[in-house]
Amino acid sequence: MTEYIKKHYRLILLSVIAALVCFGYQAFNTNIRIDTEELINHPGSTLGWLTIGRFGLVLLKRILGLGVHKAVKSGILMLLFFILGGNVLTYGCYYFSGKKDEKPYWIFTLLYMTSNIWSFQFYFSMQQAEIALAMLLVAVTGFWMCDICFLEEYKENRSAKNLCKTVLSVVFLVIALGTYQALAAYYITVCTMFFLLIFWQVNGKRKKWGLRIVFLAVHFGVAYLIYKMIADIWFMAAGDYMEGQSNWGILPVAECIKNVLRVVKNQLLTVGPRNFSFYVIGILPAFFAIWAVWNKKAEIGRTGFGIFTAGMLFMLITPFLMTIYAGAMLVTRTQLALPVAAAFLAMFGVMTLKERQASVAQSEKAEQDRKVRHKLQMISNAVVLLVIVTAGGQICYNFRMHNADQVRYEQDALLADQIADALKRESSKVDADPVDKKVIFIGYREPQLNGWNRRTEMYGWSFFEWDYTKEHPAGATHRITGFLEAHNGVHLDDGYSLDMENKAAALSEDMPVFPADGAIRMEDDMVIVKLSEITERPAVDWW
Repeated sequence: MTEYIKKHYRLILLSVIAALVCFGYQAFNTNIRIDTEELINHPGSTLGWLTIGRFGLVLLKRILGLGVHKAVKSGILMLLFFILGGNVLTYGCYYFSGKKDEKPYWIFTLLYMTSNIWSFQFYFSMQQAEIALAMLLVAVTGFWMCDICFLEEYKENRSAKNLCKTVLSVVFLVIALGTYQALAAYYITVCTMFFLLIFWQVNGKRKKWGLRIVFLAVHFGVAYLIYKMIADIWFMAAGDYMEGQSNWGILPVAECIKNVLRVVKNQLLTVGPRNFSFYVIGILPAFFAIWAVWNKKAEIGRTGFGIFTAGMLFMLITPFLMTIYAGAMLVTRTQLALPVAAAFLAMFGVMTLKERQASVAQSEKAEQDRKVRHKLQMISNAVVLLVIVTAGGQICYNFRMHNADQVRYEQDALLADQIADALKRESSKVDADPVDKKVIFIGYREPQLNGWNRRTEMYGWSFFEWDYTKEHPAGATHRITGFLEAHNGVHLDDGYSLDMENKAAALSEDMPVFPADGAIRMEDDMVIVKLSEITERPAVDWW
């Protein structure tokens, strides 16, 4: 490791710069985001995480001292763990490639560290540090287990050192899965990446590939079973959240398949920032690598060729493992496999092109091979250029999403201040405290964003429109009261009944829209605040 740091300190510096550029503003920003208000208003609470199988998140939160929301501390730790995790993966690429210094490891670092997926995951500042730490644990586990399974002889694997690593890896995986279940796909992708690098580096010359892969799979299976036992038996994780994790058996099979195909289509068409990556371009280098191994099948044998091909095809599938498991179009923050797969395909593509170019240079057919080398060099340069363009696009999307959230927050804060002041004025008129009554917000209020702001999933969505529907016109009330309490320190009772919602909706028909006079109405049992008319919200780009 010391030698690696001395030789490749620029890679470490690149990871730090990329993380600070893409997520530094997000890490040090103290604005209130969706779900964060719950931890601010209920410090020390587990927020129901134990009942949805996330005991690891609660454990890490207590270890890190983040039971009370501390935005800056959480952001600093997130950056630290994220950078460390990224560098473990990059070091793994170096280590499993035979510690060859000339490989394009910078490509993996650049694409992985700037991926838009991390913006969606680290948006939730109340858990960003814990998720980043769990990712680091997964990266270390993948490195240890691939080293034990594929690079050492079995007699050495019985050593106390490797036994300790194996057991500790189980512990790390259980904690990671208990922090965020989608890290299972992340771990599988990391192991697949390391396996392909090892196979390529040793030219397939290993005995008992199948047995080694089975051992790795069994190790993961043991960790997963332990996680399930702790979650289901100890914490009795259940409820709609756990039962709704998979649509298979709930929706018709055809509908589940359609959901999977929609996700595949969106990924291949790079629809929106959630799908913008090098993945689509990387499919071609993947098949070039398969072709290159086919040409070497005399050396590695048909079995070796089959193993490598299966591994590479599986790598192409890894970004869809979660949606295949669920049979649903999952939110982007679960897509943790995509940054690893996309960055690996880019790095491995340039790596195979360079090696092919070098092998052609050693041939005796000078003139013909000179043309081939020239073409390979041009293709390699084109891939590198596309890598830089893709990284630039990812950085740009990150900026646009973060800017949208800042604009959203500033407008939410201004509106919250206006509502808090207006409630005080109205309560003074009738000598009544709105705290003693149910408060119902009818309608919604969208933030005013410009063309630079990117509104997608959580980004650019106001607390004053979250959960609103025409059928449920008071749907945003809980989010609004939570924001008012977190931002203004005003506690309001949002425990209204369905009958009260219907009554408030009917009474609001003759009311003007806030902040006009009369937009707040005091009734005997409730306070009505009208934010808009009850209409269908304009279509927005959620997916």
